[in-house]
Amino acid sequence: MSKKAKIIATTLGVTGGVLVGVAAGVGIMFKRSMKRIKGHEAEHNAMEIVSLGRHDTTLAPDTDNAYLSCLLGRSKIFAPDVLEKDLYIDLCNVLGKTIVVVPTAANVKCDLELVRGTLSEEIVDVADGAPTVHIVGKSVLGKVEIQRV
Repeated sequence: MSKKAKIIATTLGVTGGVLVGVAAGVGIMFKRSMKRIKGHEAEHNAMEIVSLGRHDTTLAPDTDNAYLSCLLGRSKIFAPDVLEKDLYIDLCNVLGKTIVVVPTAANVKCDLELVRGTLSEEIVDVADGAPTVHIVGKSVLGKVEIQRV
């Protein structure tokens, strides 16, 4: 095989791999979104799906549950400044970056499944009995940051 043919074959292989990865990510997001929505419409007070872009979401103070899906994009979700009750955030992040901004006076419990992804979190001591932000879901080849304000 000539050098030119090897370069073309390699390029096609890499492009095919990227397309398969993106298709798998879309499949995961779609499956999770449908699973979360079908029959459970009342359980999620907020739902956002971000693809190939940037989006900021601010949750209302009365939000109990939120679902956020991000594919090849950047999303930022702001919890209410003052939490009166626990907040549950379900994330699906595929090849993207998600930033979760929580108040300093809230506990954070993160049960996020990472598949070749990263999680960075600021650890802060909070008083017992303070509301908790529960973060669950999956991050595939993505980055999730938890910031305090």
